[in-house]
Amino acid sequence: MEKSYAKLKKISEKNGTIEFQAEIPLEIINQKSEEALAEAAQDFEMPGFRKGKVPKEIVRQNISEIRLLDSAADSALYDAVGEIVADEKLETLGSPELTVTKLESGTPVEFKIKLALLPEINLPDYRKIGREISAKEKPAEATEKEVDEALQQVAKMYAGQTKEEEKSPEINDEFAKKVGPFKTLDELKAEIKKQLSEEKGIAQREEKRDEMIAEIIKQSGLKIPELLVDQEVHHLSHDREDELQKLGITYEEYLKQLGKTAEEVEKNDRKLVEDQLKTSIIFKEIREKEGIRASNEEMNEEVSHLKFYYPDRTEESLRRTAEAMILQRKLFSILEGEDKSTPEPAAKEEA
Repeated sequence: MEKSYAKLKKISEKNGTIEFQAEIPLEIINQKSEEALAEAAQDFEMPGFRKGKVPKEIVRQNISEIRLLDSAADSALYDAVGEIVADEKLETLGSPELTVTKLESGTPVEFKIKLALLPEINLPDYRKIGREISAKEKPAEATEKEVDEALQQVAKMYAGQTKEEEKSPEINDEFAKKVGPFKTLDELKAEIKKQLSEEKGIAQREEKRDEMIAEIIKQSGLKIPELLVDQEVHHLSHDREDELQKLGITYEEYLKQLGKTAEEVEKNDRKLVEDQLKTSIIFKEIREKEGIRASNEEMNEEVSHLKFYYPDRTEESLRRTAEAMILQRKLFSILEGEDKSTPEPAAKEEA
């Protein structure tokens, strides 16, 4: 089978990005042009002919040559990219950056292509990192001061809701009976302490997980190709512009609200995108190494649970969310030392 490209030449390879130049042979362009013409003829209408039955030569005379050439080039380039990646045995990330350098009738189409390469991943001992960070002791129990402050907030809220008095009511056993199923103030304080402690425990767990991710990434030495970061920052910026337009806010007004310059926002965007990409790549590598999967039974159970909270979402959307949640739970179960089902990787022998 004839390839969709010819005269492939590597121009450069640096910073995780590889660049080639090549061309689409004229035979391929002509073939794709005929396919584009046939597709256009299906919807072409002309007096005296039924829709889709106009002879191709008449259709050709009524369609601009550049339109057919553009369509042919797009189709051929799509095929060429896939073939180049496969033939060169490349592992890529993100979308290719294509630049057509020559597009003329009767000649091969010349182009350049940039691809972000999957970076080398050197996983550190992530189980050890997880255990050490999980073992850090932090007081999760709420202090008496925190309980008293929360109690004062409850009193203020109660006063605002009941409008019985302008200032907060006296906090005693009678107050405890009014705000809930409590017989005494001590029972109310005990419940507040319990809830505050649970919230602190959850917050600390999330802090430890963030610390685990940061440390694993740091020790992996993972570097993300600039091309991929540029693409993702562009998507993030475009999505933000759409949201601001819907809200009727200009970008300048948005910057003023943030109290930041455009340069500071872009710097923050790049840091955010890079961290997200590193986390995604590292997590994927760990999942593959540990054989973490979401079974059909687990998926069905999770989807059923999500449907209760998100009844308007599609089945496909719910299943994507369900899978992500299951995989993340299992991964952190391993990092936090709770999952003993998978043996720890054997230690490498000293050279």
